[in-house]
Amino acid sequence: MTIHQKAYNELLVLSNKRVSDLHSLYDFMQAAHAELTLLNDREDMESGIDWSDKNIKLAEVEQYYEKLMSELEKRETQFSSIMDPGESLIIAHHSASQVIEAHMLAVQNKWAWLLQLTLCLETHLKHTGTSHRFFHECSDAEEFMTQKEETLNNHFAQADFKLEDG
Repeated sequence: MTIHQKAYNELLVLSNKRVSDLHSLYDFMQAAHAELTLLNDREDMESGIDWSDKNIKLAEVEQYYEKLMSELEKRETQFSSIMDPGESLIIAHHSASQVIEAHMLAVQNKWAWLLQLTLCLETHLKHTGTSHRFFHECSDAEEFMTQKEETLNNHFAQADFKLEDG
């Protein structure tokens, strides 16, 4: 084997490794970009909801929360299917490890932020339920007091009120 053939074979091996690295990087970047896009859309949707609406229906919000948590549980496998290959590429000292790490960090941060938003929703649900119960109880108490006031005004507000009746 000549020096040129050896150099050519080494160059061919290096070239094939680079092509393989490019394909794996492309696949990872496509998956990470798709996940980031989905997480950004979900974040926009979550942060755009007006939770301060006083006429909000608690049952609908609870259903929405359950649906959201179900969707996130399903997305968790997709999240792992991006993170696991990314970790493998970094461990294998991929030539674009820094880019892969940066994208993995971005996906992790978006995922964590979305989980924080769901925690906020859960807390909001809890406090909204307490608030709704409180105002319902206030309404019941007001109705009770109105009835008792009517009884007092109708029964005991007589012009000729005798001491024995009192």
